[in-house]
Amino acid sequence: MSYHKNAPIENNCYDKLIFFNNFFSSEITTGITLKGMGDLSTINGKKKIRELKDFLQTDYFFLPTPQHENYCWHVEPNDTIINLKECDAIFLKRKNFPKNKVATIGFTTGDCPILIGTDEENSFVIHSGIYGSKINISGNLLWKLNINKQIDIKKIKITIWGGICPKCYEVGQEWEDTFPGYVKNGFLNLRGVIMEQIIEAGINIENISLASNMCSHESPDLFSHRGGDKERNLVFIRTLI
Repeated sequence: MSYHKNAPIENNCYDKLIFFNNFFSSEITTGITLKGMGDLSTINGKKKIRELKDFLQTDYFFLPTPQHENYCWHVEPNDTIINLKECDAIFLKRKNFPKNKVATIGFTTGDCPILIGTDEENSFVIHSGIYGSKINISGNLLWKLNINKQIDIKKIKITIWGGICPKCYEVGQEWEDTFPGYVKNGFLNLRGVIMEQIIEAGINIENISLASNMCSHESPDLFSHRGGDKERNLVFIRTLI
């Protein structure tokens, strides 16, 4: 199964991946791989990543390794398609890439939320798990990109893959002080934390959407760290430049 690089993508569910439809152009496709695609972690999933690259008909595929810190990788056309670079954000400026080529960036995840952002000139993905959210990686990165005039924060549109849902994300009492108001009866609403952080950074609330209501821990189609899986799903944005 494949499709032409200019074809519009609907919100269809296959046995290997789901396409989200939160963005509004045939030039941009977002989605998440399912268990049927196999393990997409950068250590174990190189063959699967190449299979996905062929399926998505993408010329460039950039996949770093999450480190739960705050480093951003600004990708260039000569970077390798599978890179063990450790970071928690990946930023692609489209004008740096050849026209009519397709570039895909993404992060693997077990339960961590992933933010996908875009405007008319850029695409980026942020891995914001509990430790990344503790240091406000999403808000800090957006603020820095805006201050450095790499983005106009008011024009950025973001969709959030929520990962594990609030009713499943059980945490210790120590996290109540870290995320006041977001831990109730021992369960953390990490999606709410991230929403607050990016709104405070300057993202318009009307430009934020939830990619899917699926919970990585509850869904039988997704790998879950809390569920005991060592394998990982991949959340991605594919852009026709």
